[in-house]
Amino acid sequence: MFGTVGPQALVVAAMLGLTAVFLLKNLFLAFLAWWQTRFAFSVQANLSQRLFALYLRQPYSFHLQRNSAHLLRNATDEVSIFTNSAMLPGCCC
Repeated sequence: MFGTVGPQALVVAAMLGLTAVFLLKNLFLAFLAWWQTRFAFSVQANLSQRLFALYLRQPYSFHLQRNSAHLLRNATDEVSIFTNSAMLPGCCC
């Protein structure tokens, strides 16, 4: 059907096939990394918003007894640490 194929044409076809396979694999892995990172950081944003909303619903005496810098740190840095140390490594396995 294809006639005789020389060894050089066979090697070129195999190289092009492997290149196509590796290109598809890398595109899939790039998409997967993007999707996992988007998921982890959407969880981080949601958790920060929920914690901040929880702080806003507390009575005035709650805020008098606590340092506002600690509350802000909890809503930003601690949630970020959780995402970077628990969510991202768990997503990428």
